[in-house]
Amino acid sequence: VETASLLIVAAGFLCLSWVGQLWQLYASYVVLGCGFASAFGLVSGKLVGAWFPVNRGKVMGVVTAGNNFGGMVLVQVATWVARVWGWRASCWAFAIIMAALGLCFMLAVRDAPMPFPVKNSASSTVNLQVPDEVSESGQLDADPGGKLPALALEVTEEEMGQQQQEQGREEE
Repeated sequence: VETASLLIVAAGFLCLSWVGQLWQLYASYVVLGCGFASAFGLVSGKLVGAWFPVNRGKVMGVVTAGNNFGGMVLVQVATWVARVWGWRASCWAFAIIMAALGLCFMLAVRDAPMPFPVKNSASSTVNLQVPDEVSESGQLDADPGGKLPALALEVTEEEMGQQQQEQGREEE
């Protein structure tokens, strides 16, 4: 999604460099708006959540600050490029930069990190995979072979009966 969004932004800048009439200007800004909206807001939140689940707030703050700082600096660079080479050349330059960023993003960034073992407070390794087997006692067992500590969720028969009664009432 991020790569496609950055390529849409690049296409918007290319369209903007060829503007000759007012409707073309509006159409270029619609393309740019669609690309910028999906490239710089939604995707970064998803990636930060996947890569930094523990420090999500701090990292999202850094990402947001970086976006805002980049916007502040980009205006100065765009103004300088437009004065030196003209506004059409600056649109071409930003189209090339956005296309290059999109290709770099496609080659370098994955949606989520590879699964890895982490240490819990007892300093034993815990696998991050979802438990898939339930033992006879009603406990979820993360490691049926017994190599890892079990992740347990005990539900009494009384609680099970209450849950079934509540579900029966909801269905009626």
